[in-house]
Amino acid sequence: MANTMKRIVLSALAVAVVTVAFAPSAQAQGLAPTCDTTTAVRITAHQAPIRPLSGFAILEVDVTYSWFNTQNAASFTASKISLTVETNQAWTIVTISPSNLFPVVTPSTNAGTDSGSKTEKAELFVVTTADAPAFTPGNIKVKANADRNGCLGSSSGEAETTVQADFFSIIDATTPTTIQKSGPQQQVVFPMTVTNYGNANTKIFFDVLSQPEGWQVVPPSEVILEARQQGGKATTKTANMVVQTPWRNGYLNEVGAVTMRMTSNYALDTKVPGDRATISSLTTVIGFYVPGIDTLLLVGGVGALAVALKHRRRDV
Repeated sequence: MANTMKRIVLSALAVAVVTVAFAPSAQAQGLAPTCDTTTAVRITAHQAPIRPLSGFAILEVDVTYSWFNTQNAASFTASKISLTVETNQAWTIVTISPSNLFPVVTPSTNAGTDSGSKTEKAELFVVTTADAPAFTPGNIKVKANADRNGCLGSSSGEAETTVQADFFSIIDATTPTTIQKSGPQQQVVFPMTVTNYGNANTKIFFDVLSQPEGWQVVPPSEVILEARQQGGKATTKTANMVVQTPWRNGYLNEVGAVTMRMTSNYALDTKVPGDRATISSLTTVIGFYVPGIDTLLLVGGVGALAVALKHRRRDV
């Protein structure tokens, strides 16, 4: 029994010796001592809303790379840090530059105790598109991945910020016909279809920019149109412009040009101006003026009174 145990122990020792002899060393495998690293990201928030379709905003990005020489490593080399935009809104276009950073590490000679950090800078370029809803915050996330390099271990970090689109207004007005014909002292209605292509609820005001002398024009009342970008449905409404044709005794043959102006602002803040638009119309007035029944009664009454006064004078 003792001999058997002895043989087992000797065999185990032999296997251990062979394993140690033929196992590749850590240096042969290229595994250098590892230094701990951290990568931190900070994005400077953009305070003002970004106006769609008007260039881009620039947000500063700081990437701080820190190392801790805890494994008695005697030398350092620079690691590559890759920057990517992990999250952004469908109504934003976001790019980061540069997309790769190479922080220069300068250790001291005290291997095993050295530590330090280096901050590199990048920039986020943010564009808001026409689909961006006004004043609605959206997240942007940036991630930084630092590669393992030499004794420097890999690490990563990320940061988020929010951006929002500014109000922009595009209004359009059309009418089925811009030319109508009528007689004297008649009301002519021009229905105007007004559409909001902006990115927020918009209030639209109407006023007469020009009209012929002696004509009367009644502008529509103000309207509020919703925005498709904010889920609104009532983005189009019809407003009626009423033109009152002139009159005078006798035959009329006139053409009157009317220009209606539309101005807009953000529906929740009248201090935020929007777009402007105009629409013009022509009304032709042809015909004889025919007095209404009230006018005929008045004329008849005056005539009857004149006849009565005449007979009275004769009797006297």
